[in-house]
Amino acid sequence: MGNVDANQTALNMFNLLYSSVSFETIDYNTMIRFRKFRESAGNSKSTIQNYLRQLRAMYKKGIRELRLPDNRPFDKLFEGLKVKSFDVKKNYLSPKISITTIRIQ
Repeated sequence: MGNVDANQTALNMFNLLYSSVSFETIDYNTMIRFRKFRESAGNSKSTIQNYLRQLRAMYKKGIRELRLPDNRPFDKLFEGLKVKSFDVKKNYLSPKISITTIRIQ
């Protein structure tokens, strides 16, 4: 999925709750309602994070390009959505092992 598709999907989900909202009226309460709406729909934390990240990127781009005041609707919005990540030990090839000695099983 590319950025355009991801942006469109996030915007479609947002429009399910808010079919007509002006850019200037988007605030923290608007975004927290959207988050709770997606939680009640059964979306996972990572899915909700993805939607919010896409919406935040579009919002910030709009603020920059339209030179509008920033209502900071995404401050503290991601609290409680942290997805547990696992540390993965990276395994590197030893210089002593040549590519030809590695066999795919």
